[in-house]
Amino acid sequence: MTRHDLAIAKWKCSFLAKKIVLLRQSAAEPHILALIALHQSELDDLLAAIAKTHDAKEWAEDWAKAHTRTDDRDAGGGSPPSGQDLGGDASLRQYRRD
Repeated sequence: MTRHDLAIAKWKCSFLAKKIVLLRQSAAEPHILALIALHQSELDDLLAAIAKTHDAKEWAEDWAKAHTRTDDRDAGGGSPPSGQDLGGDASLRQYRRD
C-alpha cells in the first residue's frame, strides 16, 4: 500500500465510521441494520489492510514506546511526553469512547 493508498484508506475509514454513527441513530429497520453491517465489514477490512502497512506498524511501535514511558513515568496519568499525541489518528479520534 502506497502512502497515497494509505491516506485514502484512512479517509475512507473516517467516512465509514461517520456513516455508521449516523445510521445507528436511525430507526432499527432491517435495511438500516444491513447497511450498518455492510459499512462495518468494509471498515474492518480497511483497518486490517492499514494495520499491515509499514507506516502503521511503525506508528504502533512508536505509540507503544511512548505509552510505556508514560506509564513508567507517572502511573496516575499526566500529559504525553514531548507533546506527543497518544490519542490515535486524528480522523478517528472523535469516535473513541474511553
